[in-house]
Amino acid sequence: MVEISHELQTPLSIMKLELEMLRGDLSSNPALPKLEHSIDEISKFVYSFMHLAHLESDKEDLAMEPVNFSELIEELMDYFSVLIVERGIELTGDIKKDVCVLGDRSKLEEVVTNLISNSIKYMCKKEDRERKIYLTLGTNKNKAVVKIKDTGIGINRGDLPYIFDRFYRTNCDKSDIEKGLGLGLAITKKIVETHSGKIEAKSRINKGSSFTIELPLADDTL
Repeated sequence: MVEISHELQTPLSIMKLELEMLRGDLSSNPALPKLEHSIDEISKFVYSFMHLAHLESDKEDLAMEPVNFSELIEELMDYFSVLIVERGIELTGDIKKDVCVLGDRSKLEEVVTNLISNSIKYMCKKEDRERKIYLTLGTNKNKAVVKIKDTGIGINRGDLPYIFDRFYRTNCDKSDIEKGLGLGLAITKKIVETHSGKIEAKSRINKGSSFTIELPLADDTL
């Protein structure tokens, strides 16, 4: 499947390049933006599928080293806070200092980024609803425990057992929420598992969702 994904990515890249070359001639064609968007979406899907396939086949090279998880999360919170301020979403946290885990920093960053992005994506846009995302990081025995909780639209009870399955998309009836690829949470779960950790989700419709991740602490502190 990885080989097939690679073969698909090449013609998609060529199509994208040819569209760029033809942009001047086709700039007045209303179909051009739709075609470009479709190519981008297919390319995004192929990339995500390749990424998940590598993780599942244990071919993904992980640069395992002590990572200051506290600093990583605080950096991401600063980054997202700037992005979401105009959306009226409040991002706050209670982050214990110098919590260190053994892992691949870029992959751990991907996990937290995916979960914060999901919370933002499924946040209700109505003005009369509290719009908050709250992160906590602490320790429990030999584990680092991070929780990402939001006041979004929540997940149906029937969907909850399957949200980490590849290609599964919740039955969201909100017209203003863009449908995902059904791979983000599957990738997130697999990365957590490759770090000998676990992830779980809890949610209530119209009340919000929370995702909890446990990862082994690094033996050495930074």
